[in-house]
Amino acid sequence: IQSFCNPDAIAALKAGDRQTHDRLLLEMAAKVDKNCNAIVLAQASMAGMRADVEKRTGISTFSSPELCQAEVKRFLESI
Repeated sequence: IQSFCNPDAIAALKAGDRQTHDRLLLEMAAKVDKNCNAIVLAQASMAGMRADVEKRTGISTFSSPELCQAEVKRFLESI
C-alpha cells in the first residue's frame, strides 16, 4: 500500500484554484508504482479526476465517494 498526500493541492483547492489542484493530483498519480493493482482516490475533491488518473497511469482507479454511494444504494435497496 502506498499513500500520497499533497498539502499544496489541498491549499490550492481551498483557495478556489481547482486547476492547480487537479494538476498536482495528476503529478502525484504519476509517482504511483506501476505494479500497483489499483488506485483509490480517498477525498471527495478528487472524485472528478478518477478517469484522468486512470488514463494517466493505466491503473484501475476508484473514488471513495462513488464506492460509498454504491454501497448506500445497495443497502437501501435491500431494506
